[in-house]
Amino acid sequence: MKKKSAMTKGFTLIELMVALVILTILMGFAIPEVVNQINLAKFETQKSNVKEIKKAIDDYFKDRGRYPKRLKDLTDTTHPYFSEIPVDPVSGAADWEVAEKHNKNLWYRTSTTNYPGAPALWNPEPESSVYYVRPRPVSN
Repeated sequence: MKKKSAMTKGFTLIELMVALVILTILMGFAIPEVVNQINLAKFETQKSNVKEIKKAIDDYFKDRGRYPKRLKDLTDTTHPYFSEIPVDPVSGAADWEVAEKHNKNLWYRTSTTNYPGAPALWNPEPESSVYYVRPRPVSN
């Protein structure tokens, strides 16, 4: 019976390098997809947050007959519509702003009941009662 030499045990350097190259190629395809799915989840969370804000604004109007002057009014202690303002999953802040009529790129569109004399903060389009809100951009 022949004895196996030390050279025939284990993997060769070439085999290890080929395996490493294959793993690197597979990771090159997988990582961008994982990052894309994470970003999609954050986007869906933002859309959900905007819906929550719209509902809270509508409820505030139904209860008080006016719109809140600022989002912080939705967390007041007498009749809170939120325990806290929803957090933007991208920036990690609960700092939302309302679009000006001429600048609606990258804003979420939401609508609510309009009435004459609504606070300028909400900046509705009178013909459609549409509001545009987004998380306030992070300043570095």
